[in-house]
This record gives sequence, C-alpha cells and structure tokens, in this order.
Amino acid sequence: MEELNMNELSEIRRQKKKRRNTQKFLGFIVILTIVLGLYVSKDRWMPSFKLDNSGYTDDEISGGGFPLKISNSTNYKSCSLGDGFVVLTDTRLYLYSGSGDNREIRQHDYSNTILRNAGNKTLVYEQNGKSIRVDSKRSVMYEKKTDNSIYLASVSSKGYTAVVTESDQYVCELRIYDQMGDEKYYRGCSERITDVVFKNDSKGCYFVSLNVSEGHIISQIDSIDFDKIDTVWSISDIETCPVSASVSQTDDIILFGDTMCVCYNSEGEKKTEYQYPGVLTDTSYSNSGAA
Repeated sequence: MEELNMNELSEIRRQKKKRRNTQKFLGFIVILTIVLGLYVSKDRWMPSFKLDNSGYTDDEISGGGFPLKISNSTNYKSCSLGDGFVVLTDTRLYLYSGSGDNREIRQHDYSNTILRNAGNKTLVYEQNGKSIRVDSKRSVMYEKKTDNSIYLASVSSKGYTAVVTESDQYVCELRIYDQMGDEKYYRGCSERITDVVFKNDSKGCYFVSLNVSEGHIISQIDSIDFDKIDTVWSISDIETCPVSASVSQTDDIILFGDTMCVCYNSEGEKKTEYQYPGVLTDTSYSNSGAA
C-alpha cells in the first residue's frame, strides 16, 4: 500500500512537471510571435522611438555646406541664429553655421510648433499647447510648461520670453520670463493681444492688441516696463488691423497693419505713417529699413 502511494505521488509530480514545461513552451511561442510581429511592423512604430544621438539614419537634411537638401516628407521652419541659422523639423532643431555646416542637432517632442528668434536666441513653443523652450548657440537655456494654452509668444535677444495664454478670468494673460525661466511680470489683460515685442534692454515691451470702434477694426499699442505696475503709455485709435510689429535700435515701435504701417518713438509720439498704395501681401523689417 505504501509502495502504491509512492508510485502515485511520483506520477503526480511527473504530470505537474509536464504541465509546467508545456506552459513554458507555450509562453515562449507567444513571446516569439510578438517579437516577430513587432519586427515585421517596425517601419510603422520605430520612428516614434528614435533617440537623440549622432547616428541619424532618416536623412531629414543632407549635405555638408550649401546646398542643403531637405526631405520632401519633412515639415520645417527656419530662422537666423546669430551668424548662422537653425532649421526646425517635427522632431529636431538643427543648428548651422553661415556656410551651411552643421554645428549641432537637438531633439524636441513638441507638436504644432512656432519658431521665433532674436539675436543669438531662438524660441520654440506649442501654439495652443503648453510648452516653450529657449535655445542659444551653446545650449538649451530653459524649458517651461504653462498652466493654460499658449496663444502666442516672443523672445528677446537676452533670452526673455513673453507668453500670452488663455484665461478663465481675463481675455488673456501676459507673463514675462527672464533668461533663467523665472517669472518677471504678470498682467491679466482685457485686450486681445496679437503681438508682443521687447524693448532693446529687455526691461520692458510693447504689446499690440486688436479692438473694434464704430464697426471698424483698430489697433492699440501699450508700452510697459516690468518694474512698474501702471502702463507707461497707450495709443488706442490706430485705424488699421494689426499684422505684425518690430522694434528699432532706438526703441521705436513699427506697427504693420493691413492698410498702413506706422512708427512711434519710445515716448509714444508718432514719427511716421505710410498708407499702402495696394493690397498688402507681406512685410519685412530690419535695422536698415522696412519693406
């Protein structure tokens, strides 16, 4: 009887071992099937997991020096950066010298990106998103997440950023961050801000807003200093729809509207006004003049 019990126990152990081996084998088959499936479909999912390194293989931009060739499948934006320029794609920021030599490639994970620049600084932000980032030629200066969605943003040559976001209490909110990414100024706005441009010392800025008077669209310019609570000056009856704004070396603000451009000095006094003879197509401004 004891011998029979021993035989039964041995058989039970053998059956359990057999089941474990069968389960291990089936598990191996399942894992192998998953791995093979991922390998076969790698072209669909691998681009999402590419890492930032020097071994780029997808050739978004090719060529050493000019001409640079950009892949037809690549969406890109470009602007100057000091004596060189940058090219922003969906996943990377390429830094180039003035002769077209690649200096550096930096990764980003932003979507719906807008690229802005001033001097040796670039700003990348997510329109209707919550991320901003400031780059210099040497490094990423800082990145920030906002609490509310971003309408627009701009950068100064010192790395200050102006960020206009949506608001539950106001029409919009304006925040200024210094070159370290710390909040320098806040304003809850009743104005519909369309552009923000910094004064040359980055201690203040002008913001342009859109309004309606007697059925006509008009522009407004406000001058603020970050160490003052009150507005320095405001002009609210400019009879044109705002398109863009720029600041001269002497802190004059040049406003381009849809029907005219107008220039005010740093005290808010009008210097010049020019009515377009035709329909506005595009505008451009540099320290040597406007077109």
